[in-house]
Parts: sequence; structure tokens; C-alpha cells
Amino acid sequence: MGLAKTAFALAPFILKARSRRPSKRLAGVIFSAACMGLTGIFLTTAAFVWITKAFGAEFGFLAVAAIFFVFANLIYFTSRADKVEPQDVSAQLTEERIAQYIPDELQSDPRIIALLEKIKEHPLEATAAAVSLGFIISNQIIGD
Repeated sequence: MGLAKTAFALAPFILKARSRRPSKRLAGVIFSAACMGLTGIFLTTAAFVWITKAFGAEFGFLAVAAIFFVFANLIYFTSRADKVEPQDVSAQLTEERIAQYIPDELQSDPRIIALLEKIKEHPLEATAAAVSLGFIISNQIIGD
């Protein structure tokens, strides 16, 4: 009884202790996920066996298929990204320095809008890509 009291007294300190190695924490997460997966497999197998004995093989397969269908739909619909409403891009384009060089009829093109958004998100990479393309084109035109 004394060991149980000690374990209950020390449990909050042990659970709140930070792990010093991220690899141990990752291993624990992977082990937990594997245990949850095995639990799901065993529960599904047990449900199949019980339903097969009680109602027959057809209903057993039907129940397992329904379980997997519900589970797959839960994963699909909870992992879908939210739809992003389109913003007023023309106001943003007038503020951009690059937009002044794009003709007006091309500023409403979705490909140009997507390209400008990528440039806005990653300006350093876009500059490096532009410089690299400039070097390649100038080498092709002028030569070495």
C-alpha cells in the first residue's frame, strides 16, 4: 500500500517532467500511435468475430465495412483544408512594385495572381530564381 501511495504522490511530477531528448519523445509518440493502431485492429477483429457468430458472415463483413467507412469519412472531413475566400486582389496589385510592370489585361489572370502571391510569400527565393534565370538567359543570348 505504501508503494501505491508513493506512486500516486510522485505521478504529477513524473508526468510533468520534460524529456531531455526529443528522440525519446518521438519514439514514445510512435509507440503510442502503433499501440492505438493495434488496438483498432483488435477491436475491429473482435467486433467482426462477435457479429459473425451472432448474425452471420454477411453482417460481419457489413459491420466491418461500415466501421471503416465511418472512420475514413471522419479522417477525410476533419483533415480537409478550409476554403479560403478570394480577396480583393486588384487593390493589392496596385500596392505591389512588380504589378506596375504587368499590363492591365494580365493583372486579372489567375496564373499571374497566383505567381504574385508566391512572390509575396517567398521574396528571397523569388529574387534568387529571377537572378538565376537572368544569368541563364544572358549566357544563352550573349554567350560565354
